[in-house]
Amino acid sequence: MKTLQSLCILGMAATTFAMAAPVQAASFDCAKAVTKVEKAICADDGLSSLDDEMAAAYKLALKKGNASKIKSAQKDWLQERNSCASDDSGAYANMNACIKEQYNYRLFDLSRMVYLPQKLKACTDLVIDEKHTRFEGATPGEAGGEAFIVMKHHVGFFVVSVDGLSEKDNADKYMSNTKDFAKGDKVKVCLTSVPRDCPPGDDRGKGYSITNYKNHKTFSGTPDWHSCGGA
Repeated sequence: MKTLQSLCILGMAATTFAMAAPVQAASFDCAKAVTKVEKAICADDGLSSLDDEMAAAYKLALKKGNASKIKSAQKDWLQERNSCASDDSGAYANMNACIKEQYNYRLFDLSRMVYLPQKLKACTDLVIDEKHTRFEGATPGEAGGEAFIVMKHHVGFFVVSVDGLSEKDNADKYMSNTKDFAKGDKVKVCLTSVPRDCPPGDDRGKGYSITNYKNHKTFSGTPDWHSCGGA
């Protein structure tokens, strides 16, 4: 039987090894990282984790969608991500914040192709991860405080309406505060409508019904703030 002292030594060794081990990104070899952005990703656990998720979603998206268009969009995105090294817009606190947002944007685009139903009346199961407002720090129910319900795999929905909610009640304020749709709840997501007369390659504005298995409550939502052809 291992003594307490030997267990402590083993634990310290494991911790030392973990601290010394370099973070590894999934989409490129950190040993060959050259650019400031690549080095920043390899040095940050959070960014490396986002890179892992993006690489996995990209691989799945290539199998499900138009591979040529997806590769082209990925190339454009990489340029946007790498531009974080020289960003002087003042929109971000630092380079890592810029990189993180670029990954979130790309994950959102890829994940909707991979994890959301693409055919009318098709459904899938997702799990609620968190809730946001359209603008960080905005008041729910007011302009900019529109509720955005985020599922695992970086899929999210703006709230269009809530079944059973009276007209005098604000749907965004309700969704931001209610426990009827809470973190960890498993929901059934079904594609209920698709936009028409959209420009080629622009399918924004799809409508979904999201039903909570625990209480059978439903809300309607869309992943997009603007419908196709919009800003």
